[in-house]
Amino acid sequence: MHYTVHLCNANRRMKQMKFVVEKCSEAASRLGHLELQKPSGGVNGYASPLFFIHTLAGSVPHITREVFDMMFDDQECKPPVQMSIDTTYSFHEAVGPSGMNLSKFVGLEDSPCLLTVLNPAENFLPGYNDKRGISIWPRLGRRTLDLKTFTKIVTDFQPCAYQCMNDYDVSSVTMEKRLKKSTARSVDYLNEVIANSKESKSSLWVPVEPAWFLVNEEEGEKTLAALLENRDEFQAFVVKRNYDETVDFLESFRKISRKLPTDKFRYVSGVFSLSEIIELVLEGVDAFDSSIITQLSEDKKALVLPLDKRAASVNERLPTVESGSDNLVDDCSGFILDLKDKK
Repeated sequence: MHYTVHLCNANRRMKQMKFVVEKCSEAASRLGHLELQKPSGGVNGYASPLFFIHTLAGSVPHITREVFDMMFDDQECKPPVQMSIDTTYSFHEAVGPSGMNLSKFVGLEDSPCLLTVLNPAENFLPGYNDKRGISIWPRLGRRTLDLKTFTKIVTDFQPCAYQCMNDYDVSSVTMEKRLKKSTARSVDYLNEVIANSKESKSSLWVPVEPAWFLVNEEEGEKTLAALLENRDEFQAFVVKRNYDETVDFLESFRKISRKLPTDKFRYVSGVFSLSEIIELVLEGVDAFDSSIITQLSEDKKALVLPLDKRAASVNERLPTVESGSDNLVDDCSGFILDLKDKK
């Protein structure tokens, strides 16, 4: 059975984003079409599932701007990029007076920008969020991000889409009292962000923490219902991986994936192996960030994918990480090229 879901374009926040589910299977996997407004003007269209290019402070790690420009056949439709507040925090006092948005400021004016709160390739440090705000770790050291500062940053940066501020400091071992603080603050943050950004053209994306459901499923469902009271004000859900070794992320995501409404875009943030990405696509995820490539590059590894017969024959002669070794993609080790290998 297949069906089509269209997002209504009547909401004011839809000016920079439109998403259509074109085909959906009974197994929850789906194909769609995403339209995002370019910072330089015009609209880029993308087939989903897709990747947002992971950046650090607005730069694609290990790739120069010139190489980035040459990587894509369609020069008129550059891929969307992901930037985070913690890595661009030092820019926010300069971007506003410049009269440019964040994408133009860093030289990526043809790539629609998704602004997340945290760098998806890094895990958060627990114990620092409180009633004053949430903690981020830019290059200058820890900063408390309150609603006023968050709103100013989003207003100055003018991203195509941005992740709502939320109390992310929860895990599978969080106590009930701390969990309820996280859920209550996250709902309050959403209400305040909506109230403070009535004129914003940026699309609002709402975080959902898997730990809400792992610690207390009833509390998780209650919080999701509270978030959905504002469903006409946001266009997507964000689920960020918490790098907790005791938690099976795939299993925890399955707990919430079928609770999410089908008309909302689904973005999963963090480093995932190739097999995990495939599993998450089958669970209905529409987009990822490419932080796995950043992580592999830092580990002096590269992906080698057999796209045709010639590439497959070359791959057979290349040194790869041994299966069973401690690497990101143990079950797909044949696709990993070890650049440290002397061969």
